[in-house]
Amino acid sequence: MEACTDLLKRAVELDAAQRYPEALVCYEEGIQNLLRAMGEVGAKRDREQMRRKAEEYLQRAEQLKKMVKEGTTPERVRCVRIAEGATGYSYGSVFGDCLDSSLVSIELDDPYIRARHQLHNFVRFCELLVSKCSKLSSVELLTTKGATPSEVSCRGG
Repeated sequence: MEACTDLLKRAVELDAAQRYPEALVCYEEGIQNLLRAMGEVGAKRDREQMRRKAEEYLQRAEQLKKMVKEGTTPERVRCVRIAEGATGYSYGSVFGDCLDSSLVSIELDDPYIRARHQLHNFVRFCELLVSKCSKLSSVELLTTKGATPSEVSCRGG
């Protein structure tokens, strides 16, 4: 449930900052997690409250989806869904077509980076960036607070 809340809070923040394509991705993921969490809640009153919130977020997500489809948003975001436990995806195959020498900065929002292996994966991603993006000058990682320090900002020169 915490992950769901973090995603939906981030969606609202991105929406308020007019970063609509990114907000849409967070709304979609957050709504999916919220609907899954509804099945685990025992109290009917709590499920009903969660359903109302899901409808509210879904309505806003539909508005954003229409804006993105019509091209009335300032940027484009691509969403790649990889099933849990899936293998055979490299950073190059997922992100390669987005990376070239014109890229000068990266801002990565990932609410889940907490464990050592996740940090190692982030470093591998940064290594790909360095090899593909010759003009890259900064990489920023924004993640949510957890049991361990989790806000990391990396700047390269």
